[in-house]
Amino acid sequence: MSLAEREKLEADFKAKLASISQEIERTAPNLKALDQYEVLREREREAIEEFEVARKEAKESTDKYNSVRETR
Repeated sequence: MSLAEREKLEADFKAKLASISQEIERTAPNLKALDQYEVLREREREAIEEFEVARKEAKESTDKYNSVRETR
């Protein structure tokens, strides 16, 4: 392989590498969005669990109130 052919192959390789690097950089924000979505889903799950606990406590309080109310 001659020096000119090597230089041409190296230039082609560098161009392809630059193109692939640019494509990876364009997709990186999408990956960040996916990570942020997962964090948001986890926070939603925690909030739902807290809501269910509060709802259960409120129901128990209401049941106790109604029980006392009926006895009076």
